[in-house]
Amino acid sequence: MEGANLQNGPEESECYFIIKLKNRHGRSELKVPKSESGEESFLFLCHHLRIPPEKIRLVCRGKIVTKDNISTFMTNGTVFQAFGEEAEDETGLDVRDIEVLMDQLSVERNVAVKALRKTGDLIDAILYVSDNL
Repeated sequence: MEGANLQNGPEESECYFIIKLKNRHGRSELKVPKSESGEESFLFLCHHLRIPPEKIRLVCRGKIVTKDNISTFMTNGTVFQAFGEEAEDETGLDVRDIEVLMDQLSVERNVAVKALRKTGDLIDAILYVSDNL
């Protein structure tokens, strides 16, 4: 029965591109699902790299890659170079505390997360960020 499903469905390689991705952590191969819009592929790469879409810089063949033009570069074996600050891990932190820090002190999400990780509580994080602005 399983064999019948595999034979009737598209080849696995027809569902994704295999690209090479270089960043500060090294080089890796990544399976990127084929999609109708370039934005989906762009967001997939951002999520994989843990870099917010507004912070990532992708380069391919000497050209800047955006969500609008990424589809023209998506072929098997294409090499992308990625630059950008990774998003901090928010596991175990209260999202409301992060948002309060961002709103009250006008800081980026990564700054708020780092402060909460370092200090362990919202009040200390506010004081910490205020002292380091």
